[in-house]
Amino acid sequence: MKKGFIFTTDIIIAVITALIFITIAFGYISNTQAINWNKPALSQFAQDSLTILERNDDLGRDMRANSNASIQIFLNNLPSNLCGRIVLYNITYSSNSLYAMNATKKNCKEPTQRAVARRNFVILRKILSRTTASYHQAKMELWYA
Repeated sequence: MKKGFIFTTDIIIAVITALIFITIAFGYISNTQAINWNKPALSQFAQDSLTILERNDDLGRDMRANSNASIQIFLNNLPSNLCGRIVLYNITYSSNSLYAMNATKKNCKEPTQRAVARRNFVILRKILSRTTASYHQAKMELWYA
């Protein structure tokens, strides 16, 4: 009779402990807030923006043309609560000046806090039968307006 009583008590304690852990887990999950789309994670947004600019060849086009037209249009079309700057660097040769060009969203003031993302990209140029590569880096800074 004593062995059955101890076995039953162990099961009851285990079930109560499991219910407490489940209750704590559900309480934690219900208190977790969903993503607020009005305040996106700036560094992730910056990284995604640079990926889009590279895959659409906007970064390469601007570097080849020595113009910041595409990135300026992109920055000016950011949501109204975001400001940003994109700086392009030519990192092919260490002896040359690394800085190439930049663009900043119009009507934006300098921030106190900003998120920074970087992305490297390659521009291939075919001259006659020879292909050359030039290496570049894009740095995007984002902040709240």
